[in-house]
Order: sequence, then C-alpha cells, then structure tokens
Amino acid sequence: MWKELSLLAATDIIGTVKRNLNALVYFAIAAILALIGIVYALQALHYWLTFRIGVVGSSLVLAAVLLMVAGILMLVGQSVRERRQPPTSKLTVGAMMAAPFMARMVGRRISLSTIAVAGVVAIGALLGRQLGRE
Repeated sequence: MWKELSLLAATDIIGTVKRNLNALVYFAIAAILALIGIVYALQALHYWLTFRIGVVGSSLVLAAVLLMVAGILMLVGQSVRERRQPPTSKLTVGAMMAAPFMARMVGRRISLSTIAVAGVVAIGALLGRQLGRE
C-alpha cells in the first residue's frame, strides 16, 4: 500500500514539475519579447524626443527617467527583502511534531484509543510550544 501511495505521489509531483517547466519556457519567451518591445518603444521615444528637444537632450531625458525607475525598483526590492516572514501557525507546528508518531500509528490497527492518544500528543505538542514561548 505504501509503495503504491508513494508511486502515486511521485507521479503527481513529476507531472506538476513538467507542467511548470513547460509554462516557464513560455514565460521566458514572453519576457524576452516584452524586453524587445520595451527597447523598441524606448527607441521610438528617443526619436520623437530628438525632433522636439534635440539629440543630446532626448538622451539625457531618457537616461534620467530610466535611472529614476531603476532607483524606485531598487527601493521596492530592498523593502521586500527586509519584510519579515509571517510566523508559522501553531497548528502547523503541532501537526509537524506529531507526524512521526502518527505515521507509526497508521501502520497499526486504528482504534478509538489510538485516535485519543494521537489527539493528546498533538495537543501536548501545541501546549508545549506555547508554554516554551512564554
């Protein structure tokens, strides 16, 4: 039974990874085409500005705008990097702590007492974690 379940899980994971890799190829091609489009748009803006304010002025305007956008993106990236990760849920931690015990119990016959013991272990893990923080 465990062999079949692990094979099913592995097959599902492999399928998900393949789909994500295929989608990643399309996203990469779309990103390259978007970058090419941005370069052509900047070139057209440069030509338009050249007719308005001259060659040097248009280059300076575009350089200033691109540097400002780069600076803003760097500030946003810095704030995202310094953002704190949300704390892990107490129920998640308790479930992870009780998982090895439950895995051993699943191999045996499940009875009402087994479920009660598993519940006590999970509650104990949660309470122990809570009391350990205080």
